Amino acid sequence: MILNAPNLINSESEVILTPNIVEFGRLWERFIKTPVPLMNIQDQTINWRGINDPEIQPALVLARTLGVNLLIKGQVDIATDGKSVICIGEPGSKKRVGGQGDVLAGVLASTVHQAQINGFDIVRALATASLIVRKSAFIAFNKKQRGFTTPDLIKALPIGLTQLLSNYNL
Repeated sequence: MILNAPNLINSESEVILTPNIVEFGRLWERFIKTPVPLMNIQDQTINWRGINDPEIQPALVLARTLGVNLLIKGQVDIATDGKSVICIGEPGSKKRVGGQGDVLAGVLASTVHQAQINGFDIVRALATASLIVRKSAFIAFNKKQRGFTTPDLIKALPIGLTQLLSNYNL
């Protein structure tokens, strides 16, 4: 939608875009107008990356150019507001299911709200949402294997959240 109606983004809004790596490429080509750079982040950890790290520069550039917050979904998710970035390599499921992005959007709404009322920054809220959905998808996939569906993911959210709260300072 943003590709065809970029005026939906304005400097007064706090927009969050959640493109996968292919959608990121389309956004890059439309708004940056250069060949899409490779972002090959392999970390299986959660970490703050330096803003000068060449692997995450494209995410920072696009977020700054559009004036948005990005949660780029891929092998490693990238959360950025254009000023800081967190890479999330927590293992998820071995397959994507229809509706997983909708679940992420709901979790994002909750984590962003919590960040606003508790004074956390948006990048931490984006990373937390990614972690919750990845962990819950991992749990659901391990239980249902290839039969894993979105309702299984939703049922696993409380378990994933509980496990994350005990492992990370969220």
